[in-house]
Amino acid sequence: MKILLIFPPQWLPTQPYLSLPSLTSYLQSEGHNVIQKDFNVEAYDIILTKQYLRRMYKRVSHNFDKLDSKVKLSAAEQKYYETLFCVMAFAPQVIKEIDGAKKVFRSKQNFYNFPKLSGSQSIVNQALALVSVAYYPTKLGFTSFEMNYSYKSSSDVIKATLDRAKNPFIEIYENNLLPYIFRENPDIIGLSIVGISQIIPGLTLARLLKRSNCKAHVVVGGSIFTRLTDILPQVKKLFSTFLDSVIVYEGERPLSELAKCLADGKSLSTVPNLIYYDGTEVCVNEPGSPEDINSLPTPCFDDFPLNLYFSPEPILPIMSCRGCYWGKCAFCDHSYIYGKRYVPRHSERVVDDLQELSKKYRTSHFAFSDEAIAPNVFKSLSEKIIERKLDIQCLADARFERQFTPALCCKIAEAGFKMLLFGLESGCDRVLALMKKGIDKQTITEVCKNSSKAGIWNHAFLFFGFPTEIEEEAQETIDFALSNKDIIHSVGVSVFTLGKYSPARKHPEQYGISRIQIDENKDFQLWYNYDVNTGLNNEKASEIYKAFLERIADEYGNFKVWGSLYREHLLLYLSRYGINNLSLISEKSPDGDKSMTSTQEGIWFDTVPRLKDGVTYNTVHFDLLEIQENINRGVDTEVLPEETYVVYNFNDGKMISITSSAKDILELCNGKANVHQIASKLAKSYHISLDGTEAGCVNFLKDLVSRGFVLVQGH
Repeated sequence: MKILLIFPPQWLPTQPYLSLPSLTSYLQSEGHNVIQKDFNVEAYDIILTKQYLRRMYKRVSHNFDKLDSKVKLSAAEQKYYETLFCVMAFAPQVIKEIDGAKKVFRSKQNFYNFPKLSGSQSIVNQALALVSVAYYPTKLGFTSFEMNYSYKSSSDVIKATLDRAKNPFIEIYENNLLPYIFRENPDIIGLSIVGISQIIPGLTLARLLKRSNCKAHVVVGGSIFTRLTDILPQVKKLFSTFLDSVIVYEGERPLSELAKCLADGKSLSTVPNLIYYDGTEVCVNEPGSPEDINSLPTPCFDDFPLNLYFSPEPILPIMSCRGCYWGKCAFCDHSYIYGKRYVPRHSERVVDDLQELSKKYRTSHFAFSDEAIAPNVFKSLSEKIIERKLDIQCLADARFERQFTPALCCKIAEAGFKMLLFGLESGCDRVLALMKKGIDKQTITEVCKNSSKAGIWNHAFLFFGFPTEIEEEAQETIDFALSNKDIIHSVGVSVFTLGKYSPARKHPEQYGISRIQIDENKDFQLWYNYDVNTGLNNEKASEIYKAFLERIADEYGNFKVWGSLYREHLLLYLSRYGINNLSLISEKSPDGDKSMTSTQEGIWFDTVPRLKDGVTYNTVHFDLLEIQENINRGVDTEVLPEETYVVYNFNDGKMISITSSAKDILELCNGKANVHQIASKLAKSYHISLDGTEAGCVNFLKDLVSRGFVLVQGH
């Protein structure tokens, strides 16, 4: 049987995901013919091209012209009108710069120039915003995908996979992936869906496959569908329309057994962990014993386009265990996807993996995918890495444990672990105890001091709003994090969500939860809203979260750097610069021009004005400033046509309206003519005095310079 494994969009494209390489290596060891394809990263490379973006720009312009020609705009149309205009303003520059932006991510020289990397990230984000508006109200991000259909509802998901006007992946699959699949003509197609952002794109592909002439057996696996095991038998349409089967929990042996049964024409009833449609009903097979983690071969990244990832060198994922050795946290349901098992891989085997992967794929950077590596495992891994003299740099997740002594932290750092990501969660001992974290503030402080002193970057995850947490306790968390910012180098902040299989969801009465809000129409829901007897509600927790984000930006001098980098990119920067030098990476002005604001008209007459990069002006048939005011105030009122001249800076979102004569001035601000020459041309055109025209030009340009729309240089 020929097996094609596909990792569908939408996922962060900084590195490969581990699911396909792990499955591929195992299936090949079992004698199966396997091809793996990371279409997630390939889709980014298709979307972020001049050719594709030009088509999106044409689509956006067409939609804007349709609205601009209307006799009135409703409240909903006004929001769309403003969005279209803003995107059209930056689209030409983005199309021009997109190729260079992608190259920066993949260049060992330019990637480590933070201003260049930051600018390239901005271009990529704007390009994705252009695509989003072309499929409005869909939102396509570098790490996310949202439609006006909810991924929490199977009926909504089904509708989303059919909506060609709002789902960009239908066309992308038809033009780029389906022809490849038909050429390969596989017997089995496996889709790995591990995040909510992949649900609609992944099932869109599944639907297209089932509607085409593709005869392959379509099977889906991944943590998302494992969490939906109880729901899948009730959604018969999912199988009749999209899939032939679903593999839940660990997939190596089940996928191999599925291939053997299909090859031999046998019943699928013996395949472990399989949910399938037999033509009449959805059948759920018993879970089977997973493969011994120590018998699994090293992951295989062959067929992966390592040159397409948004990093200057490969950063490969690797795993030293499955499951969590602690497994008690009240907010977490990670252990569910491994059947509540914790199984470590022998350190010797893990280091074998590191050595083989480093040599085969010419990389020294690795990201451990473990939920948390235990201190004794860290010790064993580090000793073996040092013994073999492997030159590698890694990041890994860990728990705050007293066993992270100064000596162990130094050994971990020596082995190449540059960054540890810890679950701090709260800076209040009462809340930590209720969470069953098994740690306290004293332990957290000691571990952070030891690891920081060893040269390891500490990243702490925390969240607000765990049931019964009060505002004073949330403030205690904030104070703890900020007072220890010299040893807690970066933080990731969120608001508590109630996971479907978490202990807090199973035993709400133990955590002050009075009611769990379950919407029967949202059968794919994995997190729930809830009511509490005491403590912060979600709205208040969100307010505290937003306020804390603002404080982080003010308190951390190097926030502009680490706050802008994805964790894999931060690993690369730490490998290059170390943990103490990120704040030394300065940002330069992208314009590089000195803006003059002298009141001496004699100097101004000789200056050469031009629009600042990112500034555009246009004539529109509706007053955009009035529309913005309506949107900001939430006013549900129509607007009538009113021709308006606007100047817009898409770097900061500022917009002003100008007169028609001011528009004529801007048309001449091309960076070639000085103010005197501009005024002379206008005076001749309008048949007015030169002195008055020069004075008017100077006053207007001074105002636009002060607002950040125009730059002037000495001639």
